Amino acid sequence: MSSTRLPLLSRLIPSLWIAASLAGCGAPVDEAPSSSTGFWFAERGEAIRDAVGSLGYAAGYEPAEERWSGLRVHEPDSAYLETFIFSSGHEPAAYALLPDGTIERRWSLDQSPNSDEAGPQLPHPTQHAWRRIQELPDGDLLVIHEGLCLMRLAPDSTIRWRAVPGAHHDLLVQGEEAWVLDRTISPPTRREQAWLGDMDTPITRDGLVRIAIEDGSVLERASITELHGGAPWEQLYREALLRARRVEIGDAELDGELREALDPLHANALAALDPSRKVPTIFLRETGTFLDLAADLSRVDGTRSGPFIGAHDPQLDPANGGTLLFDNFGDRAIGSQILSIAREDRTARVLYQGTREAPFFSPVCGAVLPLPGDRLLVVESTAGRAIQIDRNGKLLWEFRTPFRIPDEDLVAVLLDMRPAETLQARPPAIR
Repeated sequence: MSSTRLPLLSRLIPSLWIAASLAGCGAPVDEAPSSSTGFWFAERGEAIRDAVGSLGYAAGYEPAEERWSGLRVHEPDSAYLETFIFSSGHEPAAYALLPDGTIERRWSLDQSPNSDEAGPQLPHPTQHAWRRIQELPDGDLLVIHEGLCLMRLAPDSTIRWRAVPGAHHDLLVQGEEAWVLDRTISPPTRREQAWLGDMDTPITRDGLVRIAIEDGSVLERASITELHGGAPWEQLYREALLRARRVEIGDAELDGELREALDPLHANALAALDPSRKVPTIFLRETGTFLDLAADLSRVDGTRSGPFIGAHDPQLDPANGGTLLFDNFGDRAIGSQILSIAREDRTARVLYQGTREAPFFSPVCGAVLPLPGDRLLVVESTAGRAIQIDRNGKLLWEFRTPFRIPDEDLVAVLLDMRPAETLQARPPAIR
């Protein structure tokens, strides 16, 4: 690894350097080793799991030093040269990245004429960023203000509505509706308290919410931790709960005020992986599990777990009908990799990974998105970097954010990036 990465990794995750080799690619991702009890972090190293869980979403992680910033096109004839929108850890705003590398702001709370009355309260400095952004066909923007709410913004940043207290991580638009992850905190149920040996510790309740995009009204909701689904799900959740750490997390009922609770599952993504299913698949970071719910959200239909540590952002792979995944700690737990998981046998192929000369690593966040022409957009979040690659891992295009966390001289985290769908005219310049 490069000299700029080694101090960071050594400081955050010192035990990674002595971790044993892990299950390699090519093995089915939904079959645990025979010695496993169903919770895969035990097989991949207890110290690694603890390191993942201890990392919060900060505004910046890596030292800025003398790193270059901007846009570099390595393969002009192959890269997807269009306008992209992205969000950054240093402020609640979304930006337009133009094909020539110019960055201009399109939406922000600073520009919103009604943010004081319609925007979220910001009780803690780690809750100042937009974790997920999604442009709508009419030019509006859906925004997840991490841990606080979901908002719909007009092109001039006017907040049309605020909804889903405790919204976090991900959303999925389907026509006039959207699915959103949310989170509440409540005392353990009787069965959870029995599992915990009568410990009365609050538990985070990851939920799946369906809303109307027009006004943000909630159409239905399921609390994942309170669903039943047969013995495999019961075992997986019980073991996750027993191994869960206490974390400080925003309480939606207290306007996002931080509160200590167990975080057993840490749902972090939604994906339409199976066209036959009405409800999107949920990904659970803490167990490396794809979770399918019944159409009426009444129970867990099925789970598929894999040897992933801290993974993010599963997407339908248009090349094979399988799944793309940002596997944060990768095969050797010292770097990230992009996987394509086959639909039929669920074997995993590595599409991209770093080298010692060109490291690729994001301990938290991270994203992968298919682009036209069999290209992929990959977001290396904590490095403040996005790249375009082809299916053979060839680097086509590279963007490094110019935004910094000035008090700490850190690179601002790149939280989300995706192609712009409606931006035709040049957006307003940054003020």
